[in-house]
Amino acid sequence: MPEIKKFFAFTQKDEVTELDIFDEVIGWDTWSGVFKAELDQANATADRIILNLNSPGGVVSEGLAIYSLLQNVKEKVTVRVYGVAGSIASIIALGGSRLEMADGSSLMIHDPFVSGFVPKMEAEDLRNQADTLDKMKQQLVNIYKNKTGLSCEEIEALMSKETWMFAQEAKEKGFSDHTFNEMKAVACFEGDKFYNATGYEGYKNTILEVNEKLEIDLADESTPSADPISEKTAKDLIAAISSLGEAVKASNLLQSNGVNTIVESDSDKAEETSEASSNAVPDFLDLAFLAVTTSKQEEGDI
Repeated sequence: MPEIKKFFAFTQKDEVTELDIFDEVIGWDTWSGVFKAELDQANATADRIILNLNSPGGVVSEGLAIYSLLQNVKEKVTVRVYGVAGSIASIIALGGSRLEMADGSSLMIHDPFVSGFVPKMEAEDLRNQADTLDKMKQQLVNIYKNKTGLSCEEIEALMSKETWMFAQEAKEKGFSDHTFNEMKAVACFEGDKFYNATGYEGYKNTILEVNEKLEIDLADESTPSADPISEKTAKDLIAAISSLGEAVKASNLLQSNGVNTIVESDSDKAEETSEASSNAVPDFLDLAFLAVTTSKQEEGDI
């Protein structure tokens, strides 16, 4: 059996313990025992525990175990979301007494699903699996309901359509208690965490729903614009922003030592280039413009 990496880290800082979860919640129940031992030690020595969270989610049973363990010491625990708390990580986010989200971060809830290796099943097996998923969903609904005060029907609807909430919307719906402004927006994220890792190909609305939340009313002439552009160009840019989700599948644009981009040569072979400076991170609209330009070249418009 391959070694499964540890996805959390406890760090003691005077009377405060910081717990970092900046990865997928994985382990198939192999890490929850280690997590409990380290959490017990933190509880015995620290007055406060701050959970710094940025995770797309992972194994439901492992996430529920972490949530329950945090609930045992919840009065000491403050959770801070710096990027995304998606899927079962949104449950972990509710494990403390207080949830704070960085301006620009997001929380995603959806129905549980089966992914990865699935053994041979007959019809009755599939029906039993569906029943199990329905029961699992009710567990999650009850946790969200206890935090937000929303009705079960409202929460079930949000989960069924897979809902992404930015910090302010999460606060308005009762999931978050506070929004803080420590987040620097970047033009990309590590695509393999959302598309290639086990289970996350099940995300429905990553780029598309975010695009809907950023939709601009092009007909509103009162909206100020320092550099007016045509309606067609603006629509092209919005379409390009949506298409970036597909581009992320092919390449991790942001690397620890700089920015990698794919540039098409005259021979149509991809050449990877890297900029070592963090200042080389391209502006989001620059990327969108590049996508529009590439699309128009392919269509023969330019």
